[in-house]
Amino acid sequence: MATRGLGALSLVALGVASVALTSCASQYHYVSNSSTGTFFKVPSAWRVFTKSQVLADPGQLGPRGASSDRFLVEFDASPDPNAAHDFVTSSYPFGIARVRQLSLQEHDQYSLATLRNEVLPVDNLLNQDPNSVQVLSAPKLITHGGLRGTELEYTVHVNSETFTVEQIGYINTPTTNVWYLIVGCTTTCYQRYSGDIHRIVSSWLVEGK
Repeated sequence: MATRGLGALSLVALGVASVALTSCASQYHYVSNSSTGTFFKVPSAWRVFTKSQVLADPGQLGPRGASSDRFLVEFDASPDPNAAHDFVTSSYPFGIARVRQLSLQEHDQYSLATLRNEVLPVDNLLNQDPNSVQVLSAPKLITHGGLRGTELEYTVHVNSETFTVEQIGYINTPTTNVWYLIVGCTTTCYQRYSGDIHRIVSSWLVEGK
């Protein structure tokens, strides 16, 4: 996670572009944003959608980003990739990576619990029905430099939908910016592609800027 991805750090030294895709062996490419110090890798065959593409087609989950975001991409393993897909219903892994600046009000109230619920309202789901969320591994508290964050893997049962995600996120010490990555799909899909999903999350590197 924060201590991995030395290959990505070399990209910084080379002055990588705002969003760059660089070959990683022959199976992966890096998705990177040098202005926010954010790097991770996805399988080369997966489609990566840019910020403008994400904002143009938010999908059934509603808005998943904002024009003010410092960095925003989605990635899709589907053979018919679409920015409107989501990790709730997709039978192929789908993910979102986002870096955003907190408002003044958020700055005063934002916590690791808020970070945990940044994408999905995990705590609200648990309060409504303790059986709706199954945590698959012990939540991890992670720190790196001036960053603090959490990593969590869980399955959600809502109505007739059952999906599984792995997410990781950071807040900087001044509590001004949030970095997060979430990857998932239907639970059957997640079990099939868990290796790829874990590798993506493990490759997540943030050198907060």
